[in-house]
Amino acid sequence: SHPLPRTGLSLTAMGEPSAEEATEALEQSAQKHEALQPPAEQVQERSEADVAEVAEEKELADAVAQPVEPRPPVVEVPPLNVSLPLKTVRGAWRDSLLEQAALRDKTVEGVVALFEQYSECRRSLRASAKAGKQRAAGGVCLVPEDLVDQQESAADATPAPDSAVQETIRETAKLLRRKDTEIEALQRVNNDMQEELQEKELAHAVTGREATRLTQENAQLKGELGRMREQLQARVAEADRLFAEVQRLREVGGGVSGTGIGGSSASGSRKHGAISASSAPELPQKKRVEGNLQTELTCVAAAGLQGEPLPRSLVAIGTADGYVKLLDGVSGRLHAHLSVSRDLPRVVAMDLAEATGLLLAASSEHAVRLLDLRGQRLVHTLRGHRGEVTACGWLKGGSTAFTSSVDGTVKLWDVEKGQTLRSVPATGPVTAAGAHLGSGVIAVGYADGKLAVLDPRVGEAIAEPTSLHPAGKAVVGVKLSPDGRRLLSQSQDGSLCCAALETMASKLRLQVPGPLEGKGPSPPAFSPDGRYILARGAGSLHCWSAESGEIVCQHDLPGAVCVSWDLNQAVTVHPSGHYYIWDSEQSHPSK
Repeated sequence: SHPLPRTGLSLTAMGEPSAEEATEALEQSAQKHEALQPPAEQVQERSEADVAEVAEEKELADAVAQPVEPRPPVVEVPPLNVSLPLKTVRGAWRDSLLEQAALRDKTVEGVVALFEQYSECRRSLRASAKAGKQRAAGGVCLVPEDLVDQQESAADATPAPDSAVQETIRETAKLLRRKDTEIEALQRVNNDMQEELQEKELAHAVTGREATRLTQENAQLKGELGRMREQLQARVAEADRLFAEVQRLREVGGGVSGTGIGGSSASGSRKHGAISASSAPELPQKKRVEGNLQTELTCVAAAGLQGEPLPRSLVAIGTADGYVKLLDGVSGRLHAHLSVSRDLPRVVAMDLAEATGLLLAASSEHAVRLLDLRGQRLVHTLRGHRGEVTACGWLKGGSTAFTSSVDGTVKLWDVEKGQTLRSVPATGPVTAAGAHLGSGVIAVGYADGKLAVLDPRVGEAIAEPTSLHPAGKAVVGVKLSPDGRRLLSQSQDGSLCCAALETMASKLRLQVPGPLEGKGPSPPAFSPDGRYILARGAGSLHCWSAESGEIVCQHDLPGAVCVSWDLNQAVTVHPSGHYYIWDSEQSHPSK
């Protein structure tokens, strides 16, 4: 028999068991773990080697089961002199080892549970920090202090972790508190920055709306300013035109002076249209001034009331080599000459504004140039026609200009901006055109001999053309009377027609020798008072009464290409370079 070895069982102070009780307990434990024992045929006889093996297992069990904290006093069971089989003893030892292993596993599980609670607490704190919410009191997550209390409360059931683990837990708890405080501070800073950003975005939106409103108001003010400027320019131009008309009437009326009955009578007679012979325009009965510019002349325009440094009465003559010659309309002296372009294109048509010193000059490269004669500079180049320009002129007091071309269009231009206002299509190539400055009516002549009118007071399209000349004979010149009621035109065969503008019915037909030769338009002319008509023929110059068609005077004048009667004296130009300023027989020659 062998003595009963220590099994590591803790017995309370309930009294020492008897041998029978101990034997019964061991037998029950052996039956419980009998399934774990090897077969009986493999168990050898008990020997000293078996006893040594049992001792080693007992020492191993004692090393595994190391209590962490003091436990109640253990009463060891003294060895019993009971002979038991080796199988029973080994089963008791194995039960002891399994219980101690289970106690160890329970302690490890406690530590693992503590670490999982610690990890869960950290995740909860991070989630709370990201969401901007403070951790609710009494939540599911346990703070480190609660974990420590829970561990201490379970000390009786499981062994406590060693001091190093507890110290790590405390340091981690402190670190979490500091991080929690930092997160809360950063959260407050973030909230402040978010509020500041929202305020700045709101201020930016308000500023953007205000800027948009100011931009719209600025655009409206600019538009109103532009319209007021156009109205002012139109009024100034109209005032200049009226002033020029008054001055012209004074020049036509002669030197009436003094006061009293005689002065009043003369004024009253002019008011009713009775103009004496001495105050009438100078009839082209003789050459008053003649000169030679030594170059081929192509067109002419004249206007009065020009300011310094220009002569008061100014004559502008276009040349084939791209120059404009400026003459004194009274003395005929050359005042200045300037080129219209560096390319020196042929000048084909011109119109001179009264009192402003502005000249429209159409050239052979399909362009019209606006020249400031006072400053001798180019203001604008008006381009847009695809064919040769046949006429140009002023409208609406000088704020608008028109041009016509063989490309079949009539264009209206903003003189100040140098831009096209409108392009009006015609029914065919436009070979001649003229306009009335006050009403803005434009008359156009076609290559087939027909004429039409564009009246902006009635519509924006050109009226249906009317045949006033032989078919197939191009219209080479168009002129409107000073009162804007009559339309004078001349065709290539030399025939002239004076028609009522309102009905386009022919009132007077005239004839000069033809055909007319020349490389540009050659409009006929009304006298400043509208009483006479002047036109060129093939080698001749003719003047008629506009009412009766009676011939007033005529001259053999080879090579005349253009005539003008916008001043009190008529002017003619010739391809040879000669120009003539005409006067009546009763006038005294100029000095």
